[in-house]
Amino acid sequence: MKKNFNFKKAAAAAIVAAGVAGFTATVSGEEYVKIMGTGDEVLGAYPAASVSYIEFTEDYTPDPGIDPADLKSVEIALSDNVKFKMIKVEGGVDYTLTSTGTALTATAWAGGKATKRVEDFWIGEFQVTQGVWKEVMGITQFPTSGAGSSQSAVGNDYPMAYVSWNDISTGTDCFLVKINARLKELKASDPVLAAALGDREFRLPSEWEWEYAAAGGKDYADLKYYYSGTTGSTAAALQTVAVNSVSPNKATSVAEVGSKAPNALGLYDMSGNVYEWCSGLGYPGYENTPGYLKNDGTWESSNRPNRGGSWGYTDASIFRVSFRDYNTSSSRYFNLGFRLAL
Repeated sequence: MKKNFNFKKAAAAAIVAAGVAGFTATVSGEEYVKIMGTGDEVLGAYPAASVSYIEFTEDYTPDPGIDPADLKSVEIALSDNVKFKMIKVEGGVDYTLTSTGTALTATAWAGGKATKRVEDFWIGEFQVTQGVWKEVMGITQFPTSGAGSSQSAVGNDYPMAYVSWNDISTGTDCFLVKINARLKELKASDPVLAAALGDREFRLPSEWEWEYAAAGGKDYADLKYYYSGTTGSTAAALQTVAVNSVSPNKATSVAEVGSKAPNALGLYDMSGNVYEWCSGLGYPGYENTPGYLKNDGTWESSNRPNRGGSWGYTDASIFRVSFRDYNTSSSRYFNLGFRLAL
């Protein structure tokens, strides 16, 4: 028995059609419909504002699935073996760079610059790994000098370190240019990913986005994190969420990503493992001068912010959600990496 289904308002719906023997479709427009078979089999993916009909050869009632706008995470598959997840963070919040245990207060900043509006954004579940870096940059092993040459441990699941802000963000051969070219290809072949992300591109998070995510997102005021993922301020509490060298549980090396507990958003290593570069912009649309925003509200354009602390530090205060640090944009260190945002 043949059965027609009208999906004129499909708008990038993922339609799960397990066991479907075949179909025909008439397509027009710009939005997308994706037809799935059993498992991960893609039976069809159509960029169309409307699908006038999809005709199945068996009697079947389709599950409309999930609207891409409602997705809370997306997987980015750079290859069969190199994949990572981006987590959606709900914004619409005026966030101030202050939290428990910090000396930074809003009144220490000129012109109220401690507070920015954080809108919805996506951020990496993990710090960018060596496996992702190699896949994007087209290398099979790390060089003996220069960017990537001073990893404190080597393996695809260890965080990438010894990369400068410039290696990530500056020039036609930088990491962000290359991974965004890959993202464009992925969107072209995956209508659900395209609908979920729209015209977003990979970038470094702003300090406001980074801290807001580390603090647990929109529930940060209730969570009251001291370190990302725990309200506790003791060395024992830090040990549950952070790869660190604070006594008595001293780390001897960087660890694979995700070795400790995540925070409420499902984000790992936002306290510890490796420091993370941030964009150096107050927030897109608010400031256009790359640099480090000092506590007096002025910009120091030669520096870029680092957040999160690193496994090699013995001072527990460095791992606080609120702790701020910086380095020059050309600096490379064995304990300094990064996390992607969209």
